[in-house]
Amino acid sequence: CGWPTTVVWPIQSFESPVDFLTPVVPRSRSLAHCRSTAMATKLVLEKLKELDNEAEAEFDQQFPLVKSSSGASYYVNIGNAEEREFYTGEIESLKAIAHTAPGLAPRVLSSGFADDGKPYFISEYKHLTRLNGDSAKKLAVRLATELHSDKNASSQGFGFHVSTFCGNTRLKNGWYETWEDCYDALIGDLLDGHELSRGNKTLCEKGQL
Repeated sequence: CGWPTTVVWPIQSFESPVDFLTPVVPRSRSLAHCRSTAMATKLVLEKLKELDNEAEAEFDQQFPLVKSSSGASYYVNIGNAEEREFYTGEIESLKAIAHTAPGLAPRVLSSGFADDGKPYFISEYKHLTRLNGDSAKKLAVRLATELHSDKNASSQGFGFHVSTFCGNTRLKNGWYETWEDCYDALIGDLLDGHELSRGNKTLCEKGQL
């Protein structure tokens, strides 16, 4: 599941051969927008300096990949104010993955909102190479033994504490006593979103069976 329009987010294949998706949202070029973007960019650069621990560091601002004169690389994304919920879901998801299976996804290093409400996050930037048989097996083992392990089960049940998105379909999430209830709610949200967007009628009807 990704965002309304997406590009691949590279991640190192040895530890985490997974394609993560990041939002690419069309932006207006109005003066107000430019000022707002400049405000968020200034905040992000301040956060990068804090992370880099070098007061004199300079940054190549070719978002989303930002390179520091110190040699470090960061992934940076800035959204629109109306995308707050999108970003919150993505950030919390990445944090949860990093907690349960370190290295399987980039670590979120900084996140928040600018004064005008624009969301941002800064994470590790890891390069992705082609998935092969060995790395696919390692991924499968890590998914089974770490990400989906009983030892990482939440005491609140099955689900997630914030809404997330599959494409442009909002998944309400929440907590459920059983996996069946959680899965039923998940599929229900997907079908409702698909139906509202006038998706495949046959698919929606089969999903209700």
